[in-house]
Amino acid sequence: MKCRSDNDHFVEPILKYFLSIFNVFIFILAIGSIVGGSWLLYQKTDVDQTKTNLQNVFDMTADLGGYLITIGIIGIIFSVIGLAATIRENIFFLRIYLFVLILTLVLNLVIGVVFLIYSGKITSAVINRMQTTFVLNYYDDNELKSLFDLLQGQYSCCGIQGYKDWDSNPYHSCSSSTSSLACQVPVSCCKEYITNKDRINIFCSQDVLRDDSKLTRINTKGCRQEIINLAQFGVKVLSGSLVGVSIILGATIIMVQYLLILIRKEKALFNAKNQYSVLDEDDETLDYLN
Repeated sequence: MKCRSDNDHFVEPILKYFLSIFNVFIFILAIGSIVGGSWLLYQKTDVDQTKTNLQNVFDMTADLGGYLITIGIIGIIFSVIGLAATIRENIFFLRIYLFVLILTLVLNLVIGVVFLIYSGKITSAVINRMQTTFVLNYYDDNELKSLFDLLQGQYSCCGIQGYKDWDSNPYHSCSSSTSSLACQVPVSCCKEYITNKDRINIFCSQDVLRDDSKLTRINTKGCRQEIINLAQFGVKVLSGSLVGVSIILGATIIMVQYLLILIRKEKALFNAKNQYSVLDEDDETLDYLN
């Protein structure tokens, strides 16, 4: 049996290089996904130890961490199979790899369409969650408090629908007889918060929830529109990402399919040459015997 010569080799090295680089990139992203998911789970453990009242929010974060770890493990398996199949030119594993790529592309498109259709409902759900959870439990977690202060200070807004939202917070409610913050809003609602954050009087909004004449001290409009704008920006970023991923997946599918065609062509030619070689040897043997 003859060895395969350079003339029999149809597979383009540059094609294998591109596919190998793609799989290495997926492998790196998968490692990052596992690290990010592990960090979220670690944060969830810290929250459990401090016993805050935002368990439902961080339970969702823990679920996200679990999803990221699962996606990372799948990504590592996927990239290793793809890399090995590409380097070894294994048709069986390349077909599995191609099937997973096509399935991923379809899921990517479905997720994109669903997200675009229900983006409005998702934004409304986020706003409702912020109003019912973040405002009510504003002082229960320092990280979420800092996030909300950044939102209110950066966009000169107060509350979700408006400054009156803070009357539902137990510390700021005018019905509270024990809190020193009663009838006030958080300091990040005050107009001088951004320019004088370090030296601002924490009672700058005193009695604003029951005395409208003092509203000049604070920002009265709600942050709802700013949240919607941020959500719409997020939708645009996600849509662009999904389109980019779809293009990359589509190009990879074409390259894998082309690689399969070249490998099959190469093997068919090699088998045909071997078959002719065996026939030639048999003819020479018959001539010798005669």
